[in-house]
Amino acid sequence: MQKVKILLVGNDQVGKTALSFYLCNNYGKHTYERTIGVDLCLKNININGDRVQLHIYDSSGSKRYQHISEIYIKTSEVVILIYSVTDRQSFIDIEYWIECVSKIKSLNNLVIIGNKSDQGSFREISYNDGKELADKYQASFFECSAINGTNVELAFKTAAEKVINQYISEGYLDSDNVDFTIFNDYDTDDISCWGITLEVLKKLIGL
Repeated sequence: MQKVKILLVGNDQVGKTALSFYLCNNYGKHTYERTIGVDLCLKNININGDRVQLHIYDSSGSKRYQHISEIYIKTSEVVILIYSVTDRQSFIDIEYWIECVSKIKSLNNLVIIGNKSDQGSFREISYNDGKELADKYQASFFECSAINGTNVELAFKTAAEKVINQYISEGYLDSDNVDFTIFNDYDTDDISCWGITLEVLKKLIGL
């Protein structure tokens, strides 16, 4: 099975955990729980008839855990940057997060999500503002809702397709069984693994 590592970054309370929760569980999560370090969610999807497993790493928006997030930036294959359309500062800070990513790796595979599109009466950022920012960095752009599921699966599928298309164009993908990730033991159905263990962290940093 092909596997793709996706990292979610952005400020606290923009809905990173809620988006991955919706994708993996097919329903919205209405309560807020602060992410400590990095959480993991697995999701199996179909791309061009092939089964692909997404390894979705949900990073904390707190600078306190930024050193952990940097490890995952280095090993991720695609980064999804998330802001809330109801929070102008979270939108402004997307460029800060892009700078953090650019210091560690190239900006080849980026997706930008404006979350909470269902909260139209509280909107501070227009669709056009988000699209303009995404175009600046040649990133794919979606407005999503982690409550009603608008564009959630499409955004994550697009992120995975970016990785697959890159590997095809570079000639690295010539088999249906290419494993993109350092993990070889996750062939399960969709699961949420909230709270990554030390052993997984050791794998990521090569210990």
